[in-house]
Amino acid sequence: MVISQTFFDLFGAGYREPVVILSRDLKIIGANETFLKENNFNLQEIEGKICHEILKSCMNFCKEQTDECPVYEALSTQKPVSVTQQDVMVDNIPHHYKIDIYPVLGNDKDDTYFLHIARDITSRIEEERLKDNMWMEILSRMESLYAAMVAGNENIEHIRGEIDQLTEIGPLAVVGWNPKGKIIRWNTNAEIIFGRPAAEVMGKPFIDFFASGKSQEKFSEIMQLIQMGQTEVYSLAENRTASGHIITCEWYHNAYEFDDAGEISVCLSLGQDVTERLTREREVQKLQTQLEAILNATGDAIVGMNNLRRITLWNPAAEKLFGWLTREVQGREIEMLLPADLRDSHEEKFLKFIAGQDRKKGKKITFETLALRRDGITIPVEITLSSALIGDKLSSFAVFHEISERKHVEKILVQSEKMRSLGEMASGVAHDFNNSLTTILGNIKLLKETVSDHEIIEKLEAIDMAARQGAATITGLQRFGHTSEDEQKQLELLDIKPLIEEIRNLTRFRWKDLPQKDGFTIDFTTEIEDAPALHINGSGFKEMLTNLIFNAVDAMPQGGHIHISVTQREDTVVLAVQDNGVGLSKEEAAHIFDPYFTTKGRGHAGLGLSIVRRFVEHHGGSVKVESIKGAGSTFKVEFPLLTTTGPEKLTGTEKIPEPVKLQILIIDDEPLVRNLLRQVLENRGHTVSEAGNGQEGIRCFRENNFDLVITDHGMPVMNGLDTAFRIKKQKPLTPVLLITGWQTDTDTAFQKPSAIDEFITKPFDLEKLIKLVEDYGRKVKKT
Repeated sequence: MVISQTFFDLFGAGYREPVVILSRDLKIIGANETFLKENNFNLQEIEGKICHEILKSCMNFCKEQTDECPVYEALSTQKPVSVTQQDVMVDNIPHHYKIDIYPVLGNDKDDTYFLHIARDITSRIEEERLKDNMWMEILSRMESLYAAMVAGNENIEHIRGEIDQLTEIGPLAVVGWNPKGKIIRWNTNAEIIFGRPAAEVMGKPFIDFFASGKSQEKFSEIMQLIQMGQTEVYSLAENRTASGHIITCEWYHNAYEFDDAGEISVCLSLGQDVTERLTREREVQKLQTQLEAILNATGDAIVGMNNLRRITLWNPAAEKLFGWLTREVQGREIEMLLPADLRDSHEEKFLKFIAGQDRKKGKKITFETLALRRDGITIPVEITLSSALIGDKLSSFAVFHEISERKHVEKILVQSEKMRSLGEMASGVAHDFNNSLTTILGNIKLLKETVSDHEIIEKLEAIDMAARQGAATITGLQRFGHTSEDEQKQLELLDIKPLIEEIRNLTRFRWKDLPQKDGFTIDFTTEIEDAPALHINGSGFKEMLTNLIFNAVDAMPQGGHIHISVTQREDTVVLAVQDNGVGLSKEEAAHIFDPYFTTKGRGHAGLGLSIVRRFVEHHGGSVKVESIKGAGSTFKVEFPLLTTTGPEKLTGTEKIPEPVKLQILIIDDEPLVRNLLRQVLENRGHTVSEAGNGQEGIRCFRENNFDLVITDHGMPVMNGLDTAFRIKKQKPLTPVLLITGWQTDTDTAFQKPSAIDEFITKPFDLEKLIKLVEDYGRKVKKT
């Protein structure tokens, strides 16, 4: 048989109670040092012997494993058993034992054994017996003396003297009263309890010393019962002392003497003050009620354990968390609540706490680990080990706090931080890429102005289109992560058709490239020719539509069809995204827009559709889903139509203004960008000077008279914002245009300071740049 070495370690460490380990067939297979020393045994001489041959607590009443054997009961119920064996004869002296049996149930029949802990409670039992018998012994002796007095077999005066002596020396209040309830005897203990001397109470009604109400009514009933022939009546009553205090007394009322006609002539009431005892009992009951309320109310699993790490307390939250009932875990090792690969390490942790100073000083130990539920699922928990002195015994507790939600949130935050880092990296790459695109697009424009060959111009147009598509992709990526709060700052009248087409192309890798790599196809069609213009935030609309497309792709793991349509219904515009994927049940559809709700399992945060709803509601619209389980879903987004302007009317013709000649300073650390701007502006008739950094630009501005300054944002030595501030300090009316490769429309870090008149985002449209330069130049010339 294999026995856990843990028990021997505990016993060897000085476990105070005598413990014996019994096999299934009641043979001794182990014992701790306490048992061996108390009985002057060594383990070798008792090993293998039947328990009743060695254990004093089992002698004379247990010879085999029968229904009376507590080991048999523990085996059949599979939970701890506690019994009290009285009058066990040891060396012809009766002893009383409190026996606790803890079953240790193994996987196999031969792996089952029992811990047998016996405590000698002879002194306590004898004290209780003495107290319980005290009443009857006094009464019995009084009755014997009275019977002898009536029979005339003894000297009457001698008998009366013995009765009086017995009345005084007994530890009880003795009150004698006649059939009318008048007091005729009042011993010393009655004087002590009530605070009144005998002379003061003689002849007075005994009922007056009972508190008013139920106690007096009860005493009247007792008088009637005794008159009707009942010889002994027990009662618990409230009595009033001389000081007016109310005390609770325990009474035995008896018919004591009879007259010649056989009628009762004297009754005796024997009592004692139990106020303090009852107060303690009520306090204990109150504490137990409060403890039960706390255990039932707390949401954390509270598990109590003894010095052997066996479960002794199991609250309702523990039942809910682990799935085990109290009767199923009582007496089992606490390590059953942990996965098998963690049990050894945590068993050592529990043992160190139980035997260590942290437990004795009331300190707590908290650590995170995994717990094992009844269904085999592991859950992350935080365990707090603590101790409390209950009575004279130090008890240990383990509080299991489930942290699944916290871990989930931490995982989301970690993922969010990764995405933020990736976003910063992508933003930096986009900045550098924008610099390159600016040079490419600018030089294409210059080449087209100098080349007349039609074939070359067509090739330049193709290069220009490809570069602009790259610029649009970078812009889309830069704006992709903006929040809804930022979106509200940038509402524009936008044609949504090109926005839809842009997102369709931007998400191509999810609905075309990746599915084709896995061997299936997703078709993507649109019906958006008559789409109107809307007052919306462009970047927010793109994020919303991207989430809807990704949701549709996730719903079609084996391929399918996505269809986007836009329709106008009076003052409402409806955008519909339809798929023929797995669909949703009614219960899923009811919660599909809730944050963190997902039908896609692990790896999905469940935030995409909640972001969609937030964006739509911020724009005064609504979103709903129509779905059939197994037949696909249609998400319909409704926006209010706040304008009658069509997409074709968004751009109008403007009168071409008169050209203006300006003195312009260009400050940029990129020679290619400087040369490009210089050529373009000089071709328009402007005079251009260059500077390679901010300090050089300030010196050049101080030495010359410039109408306008164009400066890059990110430069060594001094950046563009500081440069613009110093220029404005010298000449506040000089326009300063800041070129940047970062997005500026919604980033709070780029809120336009007073030193900047306009932001120009790379890669910029040279025609728009020239128009912007000349518009500011005309304002300068007019002043």
